[in-house]
Amino acid sequence: NQRKIDTMCETALTELNEQQGITKILMSLRRRFDRIDDKIRPLFDNFMNTLTQAEESISQCIYEIDKISSMSDYKNIHELEQIEERLFKLHDLSRKYNLHSDDLSSFYEESLNKLHLLEKKDHLMIEAKKEESEAKKDYITKAEKLRQIRIQSSKTLIHLIEQELMALKFSYAKFYIKIIPLKEEQWGHHGMDQIIFEATTNPDRDAGPISSIASGGELSRFMLALKIVLAKSDPLSTLIFDEIDIGVGGSTAAAIGEKLLLLSKDKQIIVITHSPQVAAAANNHWSVIKTINENQTTTNIILLNSEKRREEIARMLSGKEISTEARFAADKLLDKKIEDKKTKNTRLSSARK
Repeated sequence: NQRKIDTMCETALTELNEQQGITKILMSLRRRFDRIDDKIRPLFDNFMNTLTQAEESISQCIYEIDKISSMSDYKNIHELEQIEERLFKLHDLSRKYNLHSDDLSSFYEESLNKLHLLEKKDHLMIEAKKEESEAKKDYITKAEKLRQIRIQSSKTLIHLIEQELMALKFSYAKFYIKIIPLKEEQWGHHGMDQIIFEATTNPDRDAGPISSIASGGELSRFMLALKIVLAKSDPLSTLIFDEIDIGVGGSTAAAIGEKLLLLSKDKQIIVITHSPQVAAAANNHWSVIKTINENQTTTNIILLNSEKRREEIARMLSGKEISTEARFAADKLLDKKIEDKKTKNTRLSSARK
């Protein structure tokens, strides 16, 4: 820009002051008209005034150009060359790093910081390893403490679950908890142990993972026992059991119904069941009815009143044709639930007294 300014100033001054410049032309005109006869001079008064103004304006132009030219801080040609050379380098760097020239300064600072980190990497590595070692020691201390808590808690959990299994007519079942130390590369935020739940369902069988040892009905009882024992620590407020009574019947199904009712004291329990003993233990009974009409399937869920509930449980006992015996058996199941509830309320009242 300074080069452009200097060139334009030089051109303007040359055009104004050279031999055939405007200044010389105006001066020549004035000399000629100064020599005209006094008789005709008045005819040229306006012209002479305008000529005077033109000379003054040109003089002002020259003054302004001189002022602009004198404002330059870069009259030193060598200094200008240095600046241009720096600009070329900046443009080259912008192309090289695909950056705008305004961003080169921040990029330089970032690169400088990275270089400093590389230069002191050995020191940083030593510090990092020291921090890692301290963190590892702290982790192991806490993980070993967690392991001891698990060992103690597992004894209590085994005892409580086996009590629940006995109540669920599963007296031969045994529950085991294995706490297996993991390799260091397997450690995680859950500690240094792998926890495995194992069980035996008969005295003559070896223990193994519950999922492979237990049948469908047995697995359901194991799961229910776990849920009952862990209900207080489980953050879920609602539990849904889908056919937890599968593979069981009779007194075992009744025991499952009682345990589900007990669990409902702390949680909202929703059970999908085909067992009349389980259904009779519930506080509320819904009937799920699916109908197909003109290739469209509709599912209705109906809350049953006491009479319809009696009929539904009787149907679950006898099938499509409801017999008198089935209704009688349904009454017994429902009456037993009422009696159990009265007994529990009486015990609670006595305890309060």
